[in-house]
Amino acid sequence: MLQRIDTDAVELGMFIERLEGSWLKHPFWRRRFVLTEEKHLNQLRNSSVEGVFIDITRGKVPAELEPETPQPAEQTRPASPGRTGISRGSLIAGNFAVETPSRPAVVIPGAQEFGRAKAIAQRSEKVMSRVFLKARLGEKIKISDVEGVVDEIYESVASNPNTLIGILRCKEETGEVYRHALATCALMIALGRKMGLSNEDVRLAGLTGLLMDIGVGQLTQHLSEVEGDYRALPSQIAKQHVFFGHDIVAANDEIPESVVRGCLDHHERVDGSGYPAGILGDQIGTFAKMAAVCDEFDYMVSGGFVEKPLNPATALTNLSDANERYDDTVFSAFVESVGVYPIGTFVELESGLLAMVVYVDQEEPSQPMVRAFHSIRLDKPIKQQMIDLRFTYGTDKIVGTADLGGFDLPPVGELRKRLLANSYRDAA
Repeated sequence: MLQRIDTDAVELGMFIERLEGSWLKHPFWRRRFVLTEEKHLNQLRNSSVEGVFIDITRGKVPAELEPETPQPAEQTRPASPGRTGISRGSLIAGNFAVETPSRPAVVIPGAQEFGRAKAIAQRSEKVMSRVFLKARLGEKIKISDVEGVVDEIYESVASNPNTLIGILRCKEETGEVYRHALATCALMIALGRKMGLSNEDVRLAGLTGLLMDIGVGQLTQHLSEVEGDYRALPSQIAKQHVFFGHDIVAANDEIPESVVRGCLDHHERVDGSGYPAGILGDQIGTFAKMAAVCDEFDYMVSGGFVEKPLNPATALTNLSDANERYDDTVFSAFVESVGVYPIGTFVELESGLLAMVVYVDQEEPSQPMVRAFHSIRLDKPIKQQMIDLRFTYGTDKIVGTADLGGFDLPPVGELRKRLLANSYRDAA
């Protein structure tokens, strides 16, 4: 049962179901939680949030709502469909006890998509290598060259946005420019769907993500010096890729102007700090605003010649810290599309385990499925296990992103690949 109360009436032990206003403006990444720490209570009271909705069946009840007659100490909640029953253990939230259901088996929804998504990624990378070569040789790019790639990515993302994006987050030793094109395409499609764009515009957004860096191929004579990472080239050379790319895309009159413009402007920023023209605000089209976020996010996560790869959740935080550069509506939808802890994020659990996020439920983005693989306390690998944090009922949770630097682990890209493959293999 939900009850709205003013923020200054919130007390420790209350179960916060929802905070009023845009959740991106809140002091917490989580949407639903038991308020147990004084510092979090102070953060909430000092924030701009005017009111909250609490669940009085799951946490402390405001004094004015306390019943005059004694109530039973325990309340049994009916089991959700598919659960095996109710355990006798109870979870204490404030001074109210509710029985804890037994945990259901951890099954990744749409796990059968993994094999198909992996095949799509492999086929699409080969197609994009041919398309980039074709552009480098001065041949005209046709819609027919890439429309199959966009459609396959669209269908995969629509079926299960976690799977293909997760696969494309596993950086390979070769073909990074093609992987980035596919990853940005997938992120653009997921973002467009979250923004409620029409099916046609979602596909055009994906096409923008796929082609916007095609001009990088024209910088070949310099790329060998920086292991293929154009961002490590001198600025005056690196920035030329947007003009090369624009000319290649604009040469095909089948490609809509919105896509052509998106390719040209994908490094523009709403505060005017971008390039090539330094335009700002509504001078920048929707596809370019979307591409600005998707492009930067994937580059942060994948790393490069100079930059180390960031944990996806850390990359999201860095983008948020620079929010004046990105459109508010677009960025808000992007966070919702990838989750508070995006797939591939390495996290530390309260139980003392290192784990990686392998699935994000759109309804519960702060409580993803993770695969635990290493004990922090023992500093050694453990038998990998799947944990659905939606059903730990307070017995375990994410306490923060994990810094893997101090542990004897494989390279991040290889570790991601293994954990993701094992997770979907076990769930299939």
